[in-house]
Amino acid sequence: MPRHKHSYRYVTPFLAAFIALVSFTTSSAEPSKPLLKEPSVCNVNDAIYAGRKCHEGQILLLTPEHQLDSQAIVITAGVLCNFNFSVVSSSNALSCVFSESRKSQWESFGVLR
Repeated sequence: MPRHKHSYRYVTPFLAAFIALVSFTTSSAEPSKPLLKEPSVCNVNDAIYAGRKCHEGQILLLTPEHQLDSQAIVITAGVLCNFNFSVVSSSNALSCVFSESRKSQWESFGVLR
């Protein structure tokens, strides 16, 4: 017979409290993400029309008729996307939160106002 009898009824509440404390500490340490102003989707086939069709905070969904090369995708994201949110891209599409913060530079990249 063992010397000490273990009781798990005390371990479970302790473990639950520990997990709750760790979860609270971890989640409070992470910076909060900004909320989307207008989470609707703005779909364009050519990035030059995004400035006319999309509004600040909308989800920009660029679905071009032809594949884009990696340079065009990076330039488009750099000019039109809000980098406080995720940017997702492939050779067939780009999705990000639309931003007008670089509107003064749109013309030099061919984006219409």
